[in-house]
Amino acid sequence: GRGEIDLIMEDSHRTLVFIEVKSNRTRLSGHPLERVDRRKILQLQRMAQRYCWEFRQENREMRFDVVGVDLEEDGRAHVQHLEAAFLPDISGYYPSH
Repeated sequence: GRGEIDLIMEDSHRTLVFIEVKSNRTRLSGHPLERVDRRKILQLQRMAQRYCWEFRQENREMRFDVVGVDLEEDGRAHVQHLEAAFLPDISGYYPSH
């Protein structure tokens, strides 16, 4: 399918920020940030490119962030925001866990 971008924002430097949000109710499927794989990265990059073309934003600085949310049984949420989780040129990187 075509997919969707969870959030599109602009930071204080006017950088266009595309944000993927992943959440877990259990750790059985691993850490939420680990679920952004190469296929998902490529899909997000294609959708961002289409967005920039459609809205004439091709010359904007951009970055891709990932937000992971672990939901606890008691209702608490642990949120991790990974800024510049991967680069627009497919040279993705992740910090070591």
